[in-house]
Amino acid sequence: MRRIFGALILLGAWGTAGFVQTSAPPAAQQPAKSAATAAKNDYSNGDNWLCRPGRQDACAVDLATTVVSARGQLTAET
Repeated sequence: MRRIFGALILLGAWGTAGFVQTSAPPAAQQPAKSAATAAKNDYSNGDNWLCRPGRQDACAVDLATTVVSARGQLTAET
């Protein structure tokens, strides 16, 4: 019984040895930028907008979709 118990402990330790992380990932080691140091967006500059009325950009496509209710009813959403 002791041999079986000892073997199970060794197998468990050996099986989890590859999953133990000894150091933090590189992203976690870098300090996060605070809101005070982040550059503010200049919304008066049209180049800083993803979607803006009156120009051909990422939102100049048909954004209509179909909503499916819990009961299966379909409703068009423009």
